[in-house]
Amino acid sequence: MTIILKVSIVLSVIVYYLTALLFGKYISLEIIDWGFAFRVLILTAISWVPVFVFRVLKDRIDPSDYKKIMKDARSTEHIIEPFSSR
Repeated sequence: MTIILKVSIVLSVIVYYLTALLFGKYISLEIIDWGFAFRVLILTAISWVPVFVFRVLKDRIDPSDYKKIMKDARSTEHIIEPFSSR
């Protein structure tokens, strides 16, 4: 998780709570309960999971050149060169 992502999450939570405090009389806060949170979680999963699965499948089927090189580098890491100081 990058610092930008962490900062954006913290700022989003702060803005959410400030909105609830400042506009509480305009927003019906009584409907925000565990059932509401569960429905939001389900909707978020429905919109996020397909994108995540697509990205994972794409990386498995057609990895980037960087990932291919790093995979090769990790698999040949144990090979010792004949003229090395070891």
